[in-house]
Amino acid sequence: MLAYNTLPIGVVGGMRRENVVVTVVVFGIVFISGVSVSLSAFAGNDEYIIVDGNGKGDYSSIQDAINHAQEGDTILVKSGEYREVLIINKRVTIVGEDMDRTRINPTSIRNGFAIEIRASGVILKNLNITNRGNGKYAQAVKIVSPDVKVIGCMIHDVPVGISIWSSNNTIEGCKFWNCKDEGVVLMGTKYTNCDNNNIVKCYFYNNGDGVELQYADGNVIMDCIMKDNLHSGVDILDFHSEDNLIVNCSITGNTYGIMYMSDSDVLVNCTVSDNIDGNIVTNDVFGFSAKGGIKSIKGNFVKMLVERILMRFGLQVVSSFLDAITR
Repeated sequence: MLAYNTLPIGVVGGMRRENVVVTVVVFGIVFISGVSVSLSAFAGNDEYIIVDGNGKGDYSSIQDAINHAQEGDTILVKSGEYREVLIINKRVTIVGEDMDRTRINPTSIRNGFAIEIRASGVILKNLNITNRGNGKYAQAVKIVSPDVKVIGCMIHDVPVGISIWSSNNTIEGCKFWNCKDEGVVLMGTKYTNCDNNNIVKCYFYNNGDGVELQYADGNVIMDCIMKDNLHSGVDILDFHSEDNLIVNCSITGNTYGIMYMSDSDVLVNCTVSDNIDGNIVTNDVFGFSAKGGIKSIKGNFVKMLVERILMRFGLQVVSSFLDAITR
């Protein structure tokens, strides 16, 4: 039996000085839209720290609020555009006033990030996040600590939406689009784990991959929509990613539906159809096999894999060479 925790998209705590209405808009057929929650209804013992770029809060900079916050504090960010790179190094909750209009939009260093989370227990909610920095692997959010939650956020127009380098994190109710490499990448290594992460009720469209896994075990992708992504809905890139579950997902209209290498990865109750070059591609130890009415052939798959590996090292190869090695 699969056990998992779902996290309500809401606002907790009390707020200092004024009442504000947070509008939560969640996208996709599995989501609720147009839910409005009054912060005053959740009054508690802890006060909010207010960030307002117009100078009407406790701080005008989100990073200043983080630097002065105590462990466990909640930071409410008023609507506006915040062009600052954020480093979150303590356990805080950051809540946007409005998911559409609370925009974190910095220009990072090459292949940098808009937000890096270095502390466990951090929560991000109701934020619109992108990164205008250069580089094929510039990121909106980089998570290097465990037990982080990203809930109800819009992440877009960046090569990598969220990169996760740790375990036991939850991404829920988020929308990803125009992430040229992938919406979410679970990035373990031979020496570091990226396990037991949950990606729940998210919507991925017009990205490179919806979700990519490397050296990542025991993760759950549940109740998600992957539609019209330029490469694959889910790409389990290597033999080392095992025991991952893909449950109750709709994966349609991508170039490939699901690509996975390990026989221990499990697909349960998903709709995988109408993907251009194949619905499900698997690996049988040394040769490639196909399931689910896939139309692609071994040569096309190997060619794509070679291209992706070369791209990661910034290399190019002429098409005639690719044709020769993949016949």
